[in-house]
Amino acid sequence: MKNRKIALGLAAVLVLGTIPSGVASQAEASTNVSTGSGVIVAQTIPEPAKVTVLSVKKDASLKKVTVTWTAVSDVNGYYVMRKSGGSGYQTIASVTGTSYTDTSVKAGSKYTYQVVAWRKAPTGEIKIGAAANDKSISLVPGKVTGLKVKKGRRKFTVTWKKTKGATGYQVYTKVFVKGIKTKYNKAKTLKSRKYKRGMLVKGMKYGFKVRAYKKVNGKKVYGPFTTKTKRY
Repeated sequence: MKNRKIALGLAAVLVLGTIPSGVASQAEASTNVSTGSGVIVAQTIPEPAKVTVLSVKKDASLKKVTVTWTAVSDVNGYYVMRKSGGSGYQTIASVTGTSYTDTSVKAGSKYTYQVVAWRKAPTGEIKIGAAANDKSISLVPGKVTGLKVKKGRRKFTVTWKKTKGATGYQVYTKVFVKGIKTKYNKAKTLKSRKYKRGMLVKGMKYGFKVRAYKKVNGKKVYGPFTTKTKRY
């Protein structure tokens, strides 16, 4: 009777591809041979290692983003996932390399990316790993750098460095008045990198904010402000 149970158990292994509880130990005990001898056992493949996103870089056109990540060994490929606004992650691509250029983006929007690896077993089972991190990017012009305010005779001259891909710049100014809350007002939109402010009062403090913009499909997309203050 005991040998009959073992035989039935081994038959179940061949049909179902799994070892019923207790049958493996009984088979080894009666035959003194590993259950792998003459028996095919389906094993679960491990999950791939986590993938780390190394960089997300926007093109100067603000119409595409390139994502790069670390390589993971013994995998079939990678899923690139993206989210924007209040939405959750969505898979936007399946690739075999370690970089992907996303062209389905919109200028002025912010995107966050994750990447996971996947592998497929000979049985057809697919295991998907986890993401080690995520990285975000806003498709707007870069922040203005090198902003300087030089005091001259009856005027301030404001200059800054070129922002890559910018169509032009906006300048905002304000006067600081003690005891009164003042605000910045738009002074000028220009394509050059120089602005002059006259009509100054000695001893007063002035503020300057400059941002770059780019025209994309006829619409202006603005970058963040850079601010500088100076007393005359």
